[in-house]
Amino acid sequence: MRDVTCRYHPHAPASYECSGCHKRYCSQCVKELSGEYYCKVCEKRLKEEWTKERKAAKLMGTSLYGQLLEHLSDIGVEGDLVEYELSSEPATETGLMRISTKRKTIPMIRLAGQDIDGVWVEDLSSGSLGLSEYWVHYLLFSHIGHELLELAEGISAKTKKTTEHRFWGKVRDVAWVGGPIIQSLNQDIELSPLLIQGGQTSIQIRASPMKQQVDILSVVRKLEFSRESFIAFNRIAKHIRNYLASHAGKAKTDVRDVYKRPW
Repeated sequence: MRDVTCRYHPHAPASYECSGCHKRYCSQCVKELSGEYYCKVCEKRLKEEWTKERKAAKLMGTSLYGQLLEHLSDIGVEGDLVEYELSSEPATETGLMRISTKRKTIPMIRLAGQDIDGVWVEDLSSGSLGLSEYWVHYLLFSHIGHELLELAEGISAKTKKTTEHRFWGKVRDVAWVGGPIIQSLNQDIELSPLLIQGGQTSIQIRASPMKQQVDILSVVRKLEFSRESFIAFNRIAKHIRNYLASHAGKAKTDVRDVYKRPW
């Protein structure tokens, strides 16, 4: 039987098998990593995977997002931690819609099989005063385009709470004010009780055509997810999807392009 030679060095014996692609190479074409041999292509791929794993481990070490993932897992919602490019500083502002130019990368929990695509959190707590406040961002990525600003305005809305007393007390009802989407939100008789049960009643819906994104923003004092609150926000996301899909024809765009994930 004829000895196998290296594909890149025909005069050298292919004495090593790559642990990635299982092809044979000579000693010049492989590198030892963790006790195994890899060709240059598989070595590069493996190092990229290790880099991603290290980043994920670093992000997972952030107690805030570790806590969020635990809360989601407890209510049966699976997610993983990824990096998300966020527009940080607004260049212009129109109503509830903000268009940003500067960007930064932040951790985000990516969800699968939900109407919400991802969740990220701003910690606005004041350590010196002992006050806790978080802004929880529930994101949808929608292909609404620069030419479809009317859709962005149509889904901009915020909650209006009714309490036991005029300015304080237990929340009795949550209604919506804003663009045309409030019609379907206010007709959803299950939404208000779910938000009240979940303890998240201060909410804004903000659309950013420049970022192809819809942000459902909730202001909370305690960072946790209840089953009721997540169901409520998933319902809000579903209303947004339905609104965009039903108005796509009027905005002269393809319904199939109204919603696209960034990954």
